[in-house]
Amino acid sequence: MKNASLNSSKSWGIAVVCSFINFLHLGIARQSGLLYLAAISRYDANRNQASLPFVLCYTVRNVSGPLIGYLGRKLGLEAITVVGCIIATIGMGACFFAEDIFTIVVLWGGVFGLGFGMGSVLIPVVLNQHFDKYLSNANGIAFGGECIAGFVLPVLIKYALDEYGTSGLFLILSALMLHSVPAAMLLKVASKPSAAVAKQAIKFHPKIQESTLCSGISGIYNKSFNSEGPLASHQTNVSIPINNTDLKIMQNFDFIDGSRPVNDKNSTRNSIIENNVDNYSVIYQHKNNIKESDVLHCTQSYQDQHSGKVAIVQTPEKNSIHMQENKPSLTNGPLILSPHSMGGEKYSQSESSKTIAISSFSVFCDPAFLLMLLTQSTFIFISTMILTIIVDYSRDVGVSSDEEMYILMCLSISDMIGRFGLGWVTDSGFFSNVAFSSLCYFCMGFIMVALVFIRGFILVMSAAFFIGLFLGGLLIVCPGIVSDHIEKDKVTMALASRFVFYAPMSLTQSSLIGFFRGTKGSYKGILYMLSAICLFCCVMSLSIPYAARFRDKRKKNAKPQSMKNSLQMDSTHISRM
Repeated sequence: MKNASLNSSKSWGIAVVCSFINFLHLGIARQSGLLYLAAISRYDANRNQASLPFVLCYTVRNVSGPLIGYLGRKLGLEAITVVGCIIATIGMGACFFAEDIFTIVVLWGGVFGLGFGMGSVLIPVVLNQHFDKYLSNANGIAFGGECIAGFVLPVLIKYALDEYGTSGLFLILSALMLHSVPAAMLLKVASKPSAAVAKQAIKFHPKIQESTLCSGISGIYNKSFNSEGPLASHQTNVSIPINNTDLKIMQNFDFIDGSRPVNDKNSTRNSIIENNVDNYSVIYQHKNNIKESDVLHCTQSYQDQHSGKVAIVQTPEKNSIHMQENKPSLTNGPLILSPHSMGGEKYSQSESSKTIAISSFSVFCDPAFLLMLLTQSTFIFISTMILTIIVDYSRDVGVSSDEEMYILMCLSISDMIGRFGLGWVTDSGFFSNVAFSSLCYFCMGFIMVALVFIRGFILVMSAAFFIGLFLGGLLIVCPGIVSDHIEKDKVTMALASRFVFYAPMSLTQSSLIGFFRGTKGSYKGILYMLSAICLFCCVMSLSIPYAARFRDKRKKNAKPQSMKNSLQMDSTHISRM
């Protein structure tokens, strides 16, 4: 859920905890080059066999994104992160007992890969619930842990290999990974709202008479209405449950006098224009889908249990309620929320809690998300390709073996600078997330072409610096693009699944390197290809807002028919009362 204290010191503490988790998960996975060489000698494997567990690790992580997103929606983000940390620790520690490379493939590539995904892909979702204004900076801090690990872990791994061997190294790394479990538990503790937030009054001001909503077996009810005349003021006090973690917003409810037919000309309808109170919203839900434990409870009981259909879920919006009065009077009877005029441009029809997680898979039909899926998976493809070829390419253009390590260090340092330092560009409003990502893609495309023509250590290192800088900047704005343009109830699935296309893309990397460098004798073809891909992603990124508007327009056009059907259903329900 989104914490009531967004961007507070507690929120920044969450970002630091996420940075530590990424330090362990992403940082250890990033040392695959050293582990790959150790596996060759320890298990007497050829290069293809030794590389398989470390390639499979990333493939499993990205392919499992939709499943992890579903579980995150169903069971809770922090719980899945904790379980992922435990699975990653078990998979890594079990490698201590392995005596052949195929066991490593299963344990590291499969078990650790799954735990790696569960423990890391939901981190942007957690941050999204604690930040709104400084989300890019928060992502920079969280993902900056991977860069710090790039400087610390190689020294530790080298020492452990010399002292304890490959099997001992796996055991030591699993002990390190175990520290991510209590860190993930801190996320759960810090995400729990305080008692003041968990239970507080909600006030409605539609200029009608005072009343109170109370809970019964099947819903929330209006406690008191005078039987005579129009109502002067209306105040509702309810208690908010804290155990629901669904991010859902619904708009435009109608308050209808339950004692009158819907078509009564004297019935009153007050539409909620904004219904966001302390990050919770009133949602229409059929009474059969509401459990007693899920219903709000007020301090006074309501003896006459009338039928009702209200539930509460958590939302990520600001604390405000505004009522729009359409008619001047409200007669006696229980207050019923009608589904008439439900929904807004960005919000889908409400669903029961059992189907919300499943419905989040519909994000794969969203044209805006498909563009994000393409551009952000391609971003990972570009970054891994550059990290793979940059050292070998620098040798081809005259960089000595003593200098090539500085090229890689420069790339890592600038990547860290981009992650920690470029978040202010979007958080301060100089660029939108989409515009900044497009600028980064364009600049990288230009640098890729420049790399074809430059020679010498200084120029190559300068190019590597700017590539790392823009890669770091891109990484931290990608989650913000998802949050800006995806419906709120589908953000968890979208953030967890945004790299799923990288899995098939990664299968082409070895073949491309072999063809261009092995057959053609040069990386120029790859650089031209990467440049074209960057420019393509630049255009696709700029198209995301248009795709989102197209989606919203399509839903808006479909709204009148759904409103008509909902009104008919509600009329039938009231007529049976």
